[in-house]
Amino acid sequence: MSDLCESVLQSAVPDAQDERLRPFERLQRSFQFQQVFKKGRCFRSPYLRIHSLRSGGDYSRFGLVVRRKLGNAVERGRIKRCMREVFRTHKYLLRQPHDIVFVAQREGQGFHAYREVFLSFVKRLEEKTRPPLRAGKSDESTRVQ
Repeated sequence: MSDLCESVLQSAVPDAQDERLRPFERLQRSFQFQQVFKKGRCFRSPYLRIHSLRSGGDYSRFGLVVRRKLGNAVERGRIKRCMREVFRTHKYLLRQPHDIVFVAQREGQGFHAYREVFLSFVKRLEEKTRPPLRAGKSDESTRVQ
């Protein structure tokens, strides 16, 4: 019986490369969104805003905001599916767990546009969390050969 319990617990902990989107990886309550909006940082692009807040949990979570102004229900659903797919396939790039809220700004953007914005967000997030270089030391990646 204990083997069964251990296997269930291990399956509940997400793998680094696991691309499934589990219910506990979503922000679902209004106060969770408000916390990210009030205490988090914002990354802006012409068609997507990404609000993020480092979380104390073991995994990253995300939420979606798509206003009615962006189109009818079919168009809004398409936007949400694209943003969910971007998070699902690229969540392993986040080194530390974050609570992330995607806010769609313009209609008609596809998966590739949202993916490019998310990848640039992850890159900027890495730059912000990377420790500064010490004086006299140079980074090998910036060295010109």
